[in-house]
Amino acid sequence: MVNRVVEYFESNDMFYKFENMKLNFLTQIFGSPQQIFGIAIYENENLLKENWGRAGNEFAANIQSQLAGPLHNLKWDMYLILVVESNVENIELCKQIENDRMYFKKIVLAENLEEFYQKVPVELKLDNSDQLDFFLISNFY
Repeated sequence: MVNRVVEYFESNDMFYKFENMKLNFLTQIFGSPQQIFGIAIYENENLLKENWGRAGNEFAANIQSQLAGPLHNLKWDMYLILVVESNVENIELCKQIENDRMYFKKIVLAENLEEFYQKVPVELKLDNSDQLDFFLISNFY
């Protein structure tokens, strides 16, 4: 799971990897003109439970609070991706974390949870043209 998430961002030309930053709880940060993603990786569910708040605070203090000028509005398009390298059994913990909207959206990923492409708001994937009918102007009146 971890490799798929990181490879996705590293292989996608629209993302820039923030480098030369001292991070204690976040593993990596990627940004684009539309979004900023902080990634924290945990070996197990217990480490997620103990440390996700610290990763969030680091992301807020070191990135979100520093956005100025034309980047200021990106503070509304930030996502903290919390990747667990094992299965997560406590689904209530995941819900609690993901429902916490303080500062930015949090997304919990693990092997036994939904595929990350379905949870991370990066791109819209539609399987066929019938799904495009939703976007017809008549559906908005």
